[in-house]
Amino acid sequence: MLTRNKVVVSGLASGKALIFIHGFGCDQSMWRQVAPDLAEEFQIVTYDLTGMGQSDLSAYDPHRYANPRGHAEDLLAIIEELGLDEVVLVGHSIGATIGLLAANQAPDKVSRLVLVSPNPCFVNAPAEGYRGGFSREELEELIAFLDENHLGWAAQMAPTIAGQPAGACGGRAYPRVLPH
Repeated sequence: MLTRNKVVVSGLASGKALIFIHGFGCDQSMWRQVAPDLAEEFQIVTYDLTGMGQSDLSAYDPHRYANPRGHAEDLLAIIEELGLDEVVLVGHSIGATIGLLAANQAPDKVSRLVLVSPNPCFVNAPAEGYRGGFSREELEELIAFLDENHLGWAAQMAPTIAGQPAGACGGRAYPRVLPH
């Protein structure tokens, strides 16, 4: 699991472990500006979700990972393999959902959750009055854009994730595919 998901452990070996869980279409490098500042006080664990970043892409099973529970099980296996207890999970977007699922499944292993831009549901449900996710068309457009140009999506989203104005990270502009 540690090799498969490119797990990186750094920081204070005797400190409380902070495990960073990235969002969809990202990888562990999204934490590179945050994690080092915490390394003097905490043990830092970053990893790539299966099927993303530098994980073993051949390990990706569409049926297992069609639901974030597969990723939560991977996270718990990483915690177990590292012999950690009472970890703090820091999750962004779908990483927040994965962290919640892992904490619910193994509350004895997780002491705290830090949820960065969590979303209770990624798909709008107009009939139930919920608008906080994506429409089916927006999701299909997003997935098509990711398939065609993952780097373009990352370049477009980096300023948004970092809380910077569009164009702050340089690079060329890409068509907006996310809801306004």
